[in-house]
This record gives sequence, C-alpha cells and structure tokens, in this order.
Amino acid sequence: MFSIVDNSSYHDRQHNITLPKSPSAELAEFIGILAGDGHVTQHGPGNRNKIAIYLNLVDEKEYAEYIRKLALKLFNAKLWSKNYKHDTTLLLAIRSQCVFSFLEQIGFRKKRCIITIPEWIIENEDFARAFIRGLFDTDGCIALKRNHGKHQFYPVVDITSKDKTLIEYVSIWSKRQGIPHWHGPDHKYDKRTNKNSTNYKFQVNGYKNCQVWFSVIGTSNPKNKKRWERRDLNSRYHRLQRCAFPG
Repeated sequence: MFSIVDNSSYHDRQHNITLPKSPSAELAEFIGILAGDGHVTQHGPGNRNKIAIYLNLVDEKEYAEYIRKLALKLFNAKLWSKNYKHDTTLLLAIRSQCVFSFLEQIGFRKKRCIITIPEWIIENEDFARAFIRGLFDTDGCIALKRNHGKHQFYPVVDITSKDKTLIEYVSIWSKRQGIPHWHGPDHKYDKRTNKNSTNYKFQVNGYKNCQVWFSVIGTSNPKNKKRWERRDLNSRYHRLQRCAFPG
C-alpha cells in the first residue's frame, strides 16, 4: 500500500480524479511510458501541473488509445489530446495537481531527461518488466541494421536515452533475465549546433536475441507488435528481409 498525502485541487475534485492505493504492473508501465516520451512539469498550484506524453501521429494512434485506457483505469483521468500536424506529433496530457504530487510521492521524477525510478519498481521483477516495456514502447524501436557478415541486415531492439543510469539499469535487469545485449555511449556531432552530444544506448542484436526480448518484455504498442510479427521493420529494405529472418 502507498502512504501518500492527497493534494487534490478543486479542479481534481471536479473531474473525480482518483489515485492508486497500491503498486501494480499497470502503474509501473505508465511510469515507464513517462520515463520514455513523457514530461512531468510543475507551473504552480491547482490545475497547472501537467503530465504529457508525446507520440507519433502517423503510426501510434492505436497506442494512444491504449494509454488513454491506462490513465482512465489508474486515475479515472480522461487525457486530452492535441495534434501537431506540422511535425506529426500527437500530444496526450492531463493537468492535475494530485497526479503530479502522487508521482513524486511514490518516487518517480524526471528532470532534463534524467529519471528517478521508484524503489518499488526496482525491487519487484514483474513491475520492472512492465516499466521497461513502457520505456521501450515510447523511447525504443525495432528496426533493421546493416551488417557486413553473412546477412546484409539483421533486427535490432534499441533504447536510447540521455540518462546513463537508466540505460545501465535496463542492462542489469536484462542480464538477470538472460537477454543478450550491448549497452554503451553513443557520441554524435550536430552540424546545426556545431556541438558534440552523448546519448546512451541499449541494443539487442539479431533475430534469436530479439525473440528472447519479445518473449520476456513484450510490447503494448501495436506499431512494435506489427513490425515484429510482419517483419516490416524498414520498408526500404523489404525485399532483403529474408536475409535477416529465418523462414
């Protein structure tokens, strides 16, 4: 059971926002989603605290509905949406003082892409699995990677973050589950800003290893599910996919 202080505002009470009483896999997955493509911002008291999730307008509409249902189940909250058609961004959001306060009280924080993972997630394998699934479904991808060996391309599960500790946590957990992988820094030079930047990557390479990933972690994002099941990972190289997959 959570021990929290209910900081519901008048706006929260008007919209009948409720808070989970205890940890769950659904809550862990929602936090993983926020850790990936979410923003939790504070602008003052009342209804100005915003929890937002950014998706792709083109191929993540189904996943948006999944997140809506998840938020409704967890918080009795109806997420509002906004389409940014000029850059194919779909925003899902809720303004709530009590949800913002609740997330902080149960140990989740996200500031400048640096994540604090709640201890109750780290200490429970099922919650950790759900958290990583939410992170993968938002901040990760499944695609084909060029190869110089027997096959020209092979499948890769990739999660990229600015948070080194987060990627190391995913690596440590995956190692315990027997998922072969690689993780490390990814240095890039941005010509537009004339600056070097460093992200951190977690990668599962090859058909067999990716198969282990999906059997252990799974996915709630229909986009990822369809790409894996149909082997439709990169339309430009569709004719070459027999080189990467058996059968």
